[in-house]
Amino acid sequence: MADFRDFVCDHHATCSDCKCGKVWFTHQDEDYETLQRKATEEPDKYLESDDDAVAFGWISGEQVVWSCDCGFIKRHEEWIREHEEVVRKFLRALGAERVEEASRLAAIV
Repeated sequence: MADFRDFVCDHHATCSDCKCGKVWFTHQDEDYETLQRKATEEPDKYLESDDDAVAFGWISGEQVVWSCDCGFIKRHEEWIREHEEVVRKFLRALGAERVEEASRLAAIV
């Protein structure tokens, strides 16, 4: 089954903040020792990823991290799935508009 997070989180870094305030980092980050110390002091805020990079992206202008358990990405995915038919209709109409515009532009050339 398609994982919505894979479509949203198409950027990678050694450290990334999530919308919820959590900071995800890897052993590859240049400030790894500092982040490890912060993780010891605030283990619910600073989280070390097991991966070599932190996958992140944006939803509604908010930066989100693929592995974060805050639920922000999940809520958006659930909304899309609950309103799948409306989303499909919208995307079909949008696609038709794009095809019409491409045909119009092709006729000019």
